[in-house]
Amino acid sequence: MYLNERNKNGETVLSIAVDLKNNEAIKILNDCQSKFGDHTESTTKSLLDDLLKEEEKKEVEKQKRKEKKMRHKINHLAEKEKVSKEEIEARIKEDQLAKKAEQEKQRQEEAERL
Repeated sequence: MYLNERNKNGETVLSIAVDLKNNEAIKILNDCQSKFGDHTESTTKSLLDDLLKEEEKKEVEKQKRKEKKMRHKINHLAEKEKVSKEEIEARIKEDQLAKKAEQEKQRQEEAERL
């Protein structure tokens, strides 16, 4: 058990001792904390690091699935239209650039209206 662990009311052992004005318990708890340390912060940091790593891993996997799906679509279109994959990729890039340019134009027009 960690000294800073909280009960369902959000109280720690030390906060209960303080509320009860139990100076002996307060002294013992402070001594224990200084002697043995409290691992709550390091445990919390470790858990957060693990969660962040897991999120990064999921994001990488998601990106890989997205890229695989895109490659599949490109291959399918190239076969269907009997052109090279490079031609399909070039068209996709052109479309993306045109879309970005249109979005930027719309933003500028909106900014001018305001």
